[in-house]
Amino acid sequence: WALGDELCSASTPLTPSDVAIIAAAGHDTIIVNRRPRVRVFSSGAELHVRGPFDATRQIKDANRAGLIALLSDGSSFGGNAVVEDGGVLPDDLDAWNEALGDALRTCDVVVTTGGASVGRADFAKKALEGARRSSVRFGRLHMKPGKPTTFATLDSRSFFDEVEGEKRWAFALPGNPVSALTTASLLVVPCLKRLQGVARSNCAPCELPVTLSAPVSLDAVRPEFHRVALSLRGGDGNAEPYRVRHSGEIVAASTGVQRSSRLLSMRGAHALACLPE
Repeated sequence: WALGDELCSASTPLTPSDVAIIAAAGHDTIIVNRRPRVRVFSSGAELHVRGPFDATRQIKDANRAGLIALLSDGSSFGGNAVVEDGGVLPDDLDAWNEALGDALRTCDVVVTTGGASVGRADFAKKALEGARRSSVRFGRLHMKPGKPTTFATLDSRSFFDEVEGEKRWAFALPGNPVSALTTASLLVVPCLKRLQGVARSNCAPCELPVTLSAPVSLDAVRPEFHRVALSLRGGDGNAEPYRVRHSGEIVAASTGVQRSSRLLSMRGAHALACLPE
């Protein structure tokens, strides 16, 4: 490189090659954006927390484990955040207000799941609407899965007093596990990337055209993010794993039944196929 060349962009996540270039240029330290801090909560009286498990009336908490893994993941698919486990919130508005207020004191982003589902008391939205200087940007989304999703902007002292604090972001995701992971991938991860200084144009998931391997039924009401496995179909019609580098077209195969409660639809999925309504 020559004098004046840009070795590393301020709006690009550091890669191993970036670190090597910076070291080769003689820089022992550089200034970077800090990783955002996130606290993740689950909610619902049906979740098993401790003690004997009753399969007739309880379910395991898959959402919180999956979200923590996704939002802390340092790959291009994850949020690369410092994630705290907030535990399970009861179906009680005062408990929600206290827990969210405590989290917002020190965390940049709060993510809840389970208190925003259609057909049950929407504690997440009520808590966010009742906080001072809170602005609920949306409370429903025209998409499948993920309709009952709420997003709000507020500040670190919105649940305590009239003094305005540092800016904060809150996502209330649906209770079904596929819905929670899908909306987190499409909404929360880009937010976390932006908070780390990534250029706006590079925050959203990449898009590419694919060919469906078989017909799929379209939802009559909402566009759908369909979980698919990718492969590369060569000129001879044979399919290879998408990572094999040959000329051809990328083919997307459905992972099966797409119910928002069916976590197995995420297993083996490489992408979300954006299907029109």
